[in-house]
Amino acid sequence: MTITGDHGADPAKVFAQETNGEIDVVRARRETPGCANVLHFNNAGAALMPERVVEAVIRHLELEETIGGYEAAERAEDAINRVYEAIAQLINCQPQDVAIVENATRAWDMAFYGFDFQASDRILTAKAEYASNYLAYLQIAQRTGAVIDVVPYDESGQISVPRMAEMIDEKVKLIAITHVPTNGGLVNPA
Repeated sequence: MTITGDHGADPAKVFAQETNGEIDVVRARRETPGCANVLHFNNAGAALMPERVVEAVIRHLELEETIGGYEAAERAEDAINRVYEAIAQLINCQPQDVAIVENATRAWDMAFYGFDFQASDRILTAKAEYASNYLAYLQIAQRTGAVIDVVPYDESGQISVPRMAEMIDEKVKLIAITHVPTNGGLVNPA
């Protein structure tokens, strides 16, 4: 997937050609030097970078160093637009429907705060919700009068789907339940 010289290449097509649509785990580990040093599971926060990512970041920073940040961003505009196009193709949407932000919490906040909550609107969530998400619920509840309802767990410790179904009514504006929280090994039924 080396695209250094050919900026016109479609990254998704190049990757598919190189891998036959499958991830070569051995190759991915070989191209990610950090894999030799650690078992890194914090990929939602910041994954280990493959060599080509490090090289691309360094090249861009060196370009900024020599011509300035805005000018470097302008030169990278076509490549950046191709990233949005490739992501849109991957998830079957339009490029303008894709947002790339610095982390999952920021992305979630942007989506959540886009809702227009009113008094008595209900938010259904789970006990194992991310603290940052729950803080956002509390803030909205305090500001608007929205109500936060926690879906009970079943005997296995997951959310109770039948109980959640019973809780859904016309006042439920949002159901926000983390599928795989980062602590404890819980996997909620999606």
